[in-house]
Amino acid sequence: MSGSEFEDDPRGRSDVPGVMVSVMADFCARQQEEYLRSGDPERLIRAVRYGRAAVAAAALDNPYRPHALSNLGGALAFLHQVNGDPALLDEAVGLEREAVRLTPTFAPERAMRLYNLGTALFRKHRSTRQIRFLEEAVTLLREAVAIAPPADGHRSSYFSDLGGGLRELYLETGRSAYIEESVQAQRQAIALAPDCWQRIRTTNNLAGALESLWMRTGRVEVLEDSVELLRTVVAETDPQDPARAQRIINLTLALGRLHARTDRLELVEEAIPLAREALRLTPRHDSSYPRQAQDLAALLVTAFQNARHFTDSQAMSSGDPVRDAVRQLIRTGWMQDPALLREAEALARTAVDATPANDPSLPVRLSGLAVALEAVHGMTGSGQALDEALRLFRTAANHPLTHITQRVPLLHRIAGTAGATGRATVAIAAVRDVLELLEPLAPLDLDAPDREHRLSLLGELPGIAAAAAMEAGDPDLALDLLERTRGITAREFMARRKGSGTAADRAPIGHRIAEAPADGTVVILTGSTSRCDALVVGAGRGVSVVPLPQVTYKKLIFQARLFRMAWSAVADRRVSPEGRDAAHQEMADVLGWLWQAVAEPVLAHLGLTRPHRPGRPWSHVTWCPVGVFGLLPVHAAGRYPSPADLSPAPGQTVLDHVVSSYTTTLTALLHTRSRGLAEPGREMRRRKILIVPSPDTAVGALPGAEDEADELTQLLPSAEVLRQPGRAEVLRVLPDAPIVHFACHAVTHPVDPSQSHLELGDGDESSVSVSEIRDLDVRGSLAYLSACQASVGADHLLDEGIHVAGAFQLAGYRHVIGTLWPIDDRVAGKVAAAFYQGLLVGGTGPIDVGRSALSLHRATRRMRDSYPRMPFLWAAFAHWGPED
Repeated sequence: MSGSEFEDDPRGRSDVPGVMVSVMADFCARQQEEYLRSGDPERLIRAVRYGRAAVAAAALDNPYRPHALSNLGGALAFLHQVNGDPALLDEAVGLEREAVRLTPTFAPERAMRLYNLGTALFRKHRSTRQIRFLEEAVTLLREAVAIAPPADGHRSSYFSDLGGGLRELYLETGRSAYIEESVQAQRQAIALAPDCWQRIRTTNNLAGALESLWMRTGRVEVLEDSVELLRTVVAETDPQDPARAQRIINLTLALGRLHARTDRLELVEEAIPLAREALRLTPRHDSSYPRQAQDLAALLVTAFQNARHFTDSQAMSSGDPVRDAVRQLIRTGWMQDPALLREAEALARTAVDATPANDPSLPVRLSGLAVALEAVHGMTGSGQALDEALRLFRTAANHPLTHITQRVPLLHRIAGTAGATGRATVAIAAVRDVLELLEPLAPLDLDAPDREHRLSLLGELPGIAAAAAMEAGDPDLALDLLERTRGITAREFMARRKGSGTAADRAPIGHRIAEAPADGTVVILTGSTSRCDALVVGAGRGVSVVPLPQVTYKKLIFQARLFRMAWSAVADRRVSPEGRDAAHQEMADVLGWLWQAVAEPVLAHLGLTRPHRPGRPWSHVTWCPVGVFGLLPVHAAGRYPSPADLSPAPGQTVLDHVVSSYTTTLTALLHTRSRGLAEPGREMRRRKILIVPSPDTAVGALPGAEDEADELTQLLPSAEVLRQPGRAEVLRVLPDAPIVHFACHAVTHPVDPSQSHLELGDGDESSVSVSEIRDLDVRGSLAYLSACQASVGADHLLDEGIHVAGAFQLAGYRHVIGTLWPIDDRVAGKVAAAFYQGLLVGGTGPIDVGRSALSLHRATRRMRDSYPRMPFLWAAFAHWGPED
């Protein structure tokens, strides 16, 4: 019987021979393949018709019944994708399960049955967001890959869909191992692709996996690889292929993300015409039309909002600012047309209106419209547009199908937008909703790097929260929200060490600081786009607010970037002496701004308008910088001399007014205070001192490390020296070393800061990581880290304080000395010697670690006085811990 005869009479009969069942089932499969190539939904209707006929005709013992069941299940799953009917998907999963059950484990077609069930469950997960379906799908797809014989022509599809399931599992759980496995599966799929069509499909899927890998690692080269793959996919896709529009959109989305990372004008110029083509190729009734419309809307908003700030990475400056400005205006003038925003809003509304209420994509459509309305508000000042945007963001955040990794950024957006527009109550409510989500956002069973990546979604939320609370006139609430949105990983470590908190631990943080037994003041520096302030907390003072009107958030970011570029230039030996001198001056200029805009107003509030007078006790301030403030050394702020001057401006530096310490959070400060108080006789008791010099490491040589160790052993003859130890030895001896001094390299991991480490040698087992150090339980007094950037964490987790110095504090060291940028190893030795000399009671007696902050302060001032125009040499050293 021919295919045309089946088309005339597709009815099934129970007495149809098995081979006829197979023919009908094959016809069902061919119609699905034609649908994938043509996009014609009529092909699916035919596929279902013949699939049902095949199943109806197949007796329970018919050997072709599993074949018929599986092919019908696939057709129903595709049809669900077109019309969204959940009953079709439920039926598809049931049919595929029955097909697997009826297929012997040794049968060569079992891999295909497992694959079909896995893909049906994958769609079930996307429809319901229930992770159990996704986990089962990945298990089945792994089995299909494992058992498929080499001759199976579908192995490429098995690997590709396994890669897709693993990518989705990564997005659901945050476990980075899944996305790494996904990338490998997609590469294998490309290698096995039997034809051009399948190679294009799998290349497209690999690009998607690489994009997720980029989101996890932040490595821009990974995103660039994804863009190049997608360009190839689009170029090789036939203009008549129904998949062309979706592949174009995949490329435009990747181009948009690469633009957001690089600010390259040509990426947006490339993306917008492509997005218009994709929308033109997509019929309005097609289920993908809303997504195409939304993606074009998002690109138009991006173009409009950034047109005045674009930098063209391919164009060279003519040297004439006026000519450059005119050329830029000609090139980007069309992007500045308000009609662009009106078009974006209309497209975004179309996308929302065309998306069913039960569609998992609805939250994305709602937030896309909200973004467009935000831009309209920015252009027109329309309060109505802003109110609608906030309402849509909230609706998207509350949608039951919104994943937590989408919900938290949406609430973050609400808080930021509301806070910046005078809606403090709305902002505070959004922050509190985020706090309720912290536990499911970053569950404790995630590996440390994956938890940290999830916590990075909080971004600038602490500063936004504090600003909103201060706008509401509640500085105590500002302090509380700062504590609850920052230092989350450290707080969990402290809680596990201490056990369940007492009633005193649950008191407002400001009250606990004010009632703590140590004197001194804590200054929290916090900022957002709406305001920048210092919160001052101290014994008998309560919480007071010092506005910082000279600091805007943009200015703060600019100064932090400028300062980093300056110290990077000084540290780079390839830079000429003249260039390094200029970089030193840039550092001094930033420190001058930091004095005028931040430190001077705070000290004036504290009544410390005059420099310290010799013979009198020093005042002490613990600085608690929030977010970007953490990139600037406020303890070194001041007006320093230009090349024509010989000394700093008298009294116009923090070093001349107060002794400075740092803390990540107030909770961390209380923790270090309490651990120290539990140790009797800590002040004057002679202590075991361990010195660990590492002059030769995989990172590079440090010839000054041995000299530093030799000088310290002369000063501290009872000290033990541990040279070039391995990881295991260091971890073994640290719990018995209340005072430890490292002279070595420190390496900051830019993506996973818990993998930052001290480099102790050049072997595989010669580094000690942050995660290994903080897991120790030490009753330590002092850890001195004479190592580059030991107090620096990753930029995307500034408020978590995940760095080597913080790890030693969590391990139990009451005082930690760390550095904020690379240090000169010769200068490092001089500062260390002066520091320990200051700890010796009477110059020769037992060590008093309670003098740590003061001793470092004096050593830094001494070096400052020797090199006043070179802050790179002396301003990097910082004390972390309480005032004793």
